Amino acid sequence: MNKKEHDVVLDALGVPRGWMTPCFIGVGHPKEDEAVPEQYDSSPEGHIHMGGWR
Repeated sequence: MNKKEHDVVLDALGVPRGWMTPCFIGVGHPKEDEAVPEQYDSSPEGHIHMGGWR
């Protein structure tokens, strides 16, 4: 699966293209045969800007 996890979730929720969510809160657990999206690493240093933009 090449879609990032947030794209998969937004598609499943029917969120319009161009919209984003600040976070996802998972409740419950997936069914036993559910496909698990590939996880990707993210560094907070590249996303959090303190005192100005890089």
